Amino acid sequence: MSFKKIDRDSFDTITNAVEIFQVPPTNVTISSSKTFEILPSNPLTDTPFHFKIHSSENFIDLSKCYLFTEFRIRKENANGQPVNITLDENVAPIQMIGNTFINNMRISINGREIFNSNSLYAYKTYFLMSSLTL
Repeated sequence: MSFKKIDRDSFDTITNAVEIFQVPPTNVTISSSKTFEILPSNPLTDTPFHFKIHSSENFIDLSKCYLFTEFRIRKENANGQPVNITLDENVAPIQMIGNTFINNMRISINGREIFNSNSLYAYKTYFLMSSLTL
């Protein structure tokens, strides 16, 4: 079987996820790792949320970046004010709320945009997750 390579001199390999008879190699290029909490640079009452990671000598693995969120379901009272729900009310969040609450995600590095999901991000993640469960 012939595959088109980006670099014709690169070696053929397979993902270590399907290699069950050998211990995977250890990445020795990383000497240590740390976890940092990066808070939004704007108040949580103002959207969109902006996160700024200042330059440093450290390498940031974007595949290991996570967005931790906390949600609360509330309803409006007769005056239009949000109030907490009671235990006898039967409510629940929508499916995949962690993926679908984001309307538009943009990622920029050094002022250059490297990712823009446009306003269809929630639909994209819904279809992606649906196709993974088939």
